[in-house]
Amino acid sequence: MPMFLITMAEPAHFDRWEAMTDSEQQAVLDAYGAFVATVRERGSVHYGDALARPDQAVTLRPGSAADRVAAPGPYTETDLQPHGIYVIEQPDLEAAVAAARLLPAPCSIEVRPLLDVYHHAHQPG
Repeated sequence: MPMFLITMAEPAHFDRWEAMTDSEQQAVLDAYGAFVATVRERGSVHYGDALARPDQAVTLRPGSAADRVAAPGPYTETDLQPHGIYVIEQPDLEAAVAAARLLPAPCSIEVRPLLDVYHHAHQPG
């Protein structure tokens, strides 16, 4: 069954989250729980988690391994920063998009197929 990366992003997500009351945060977490339960009915959830603030990221700039410059911050300078990810398994892209619609608003959601390169690269010769 195909696997998909779901990336969630929104402007000011971290500030909005921190401004929520405990009960508001719990309601959001419950919505994520409902998403996971629905995905598991149709496939599986391989991984999911929240990301730290973008200012905690380190970006390695292009170059050879020893010459790569480690720069503080995300690799994109935009107000729309990823704040969470899931790796899910669903029958097809249409099913993955339908599942992603269940994620809490107001975030933008990208659903992208994974190519399974790791599995093919690590097969015995």
